[in-house]
Amino acid sequence: MNIPCKLSNNGYSIQLNALADSGANGFVFIDTSCATSIAKFFNLEAQCLSEAIKVKGYDGKAGNSVTHVLRLHLTVDGRRLYNLPLLILDLGSHDLILGRKW
Repeated sequence: MNIPCKLSNNGYSIQLNALADSGANGFVFIDTSCATSIAKFFNLEAQCLSEAIKVKGYDGKAGNSVTHVLRLHLTVDGRRLYNLPLLILDLGSHDLILGRKW
């Protein structure tokens, strides 16, 4: 199910749709190309993780590891969550995926 949400930083915001209730076993994932555009818009740099996080796809096959995060505020249904670490991955056709742990 796609739901509208907003990513914000320093008074500026971007409207996106997020895939929710996908069964993804994680927190919040952001697509690499979307993260690059958003980082430029907000004049941010992605933070490098001290250790890469290994990821498996929906089919159980190993995918690319998460090496960077963006920290932004996320607003969903009027509720704002501050300084969330958005894990940067190649997501294909989705900009954001809200995982089960979200």
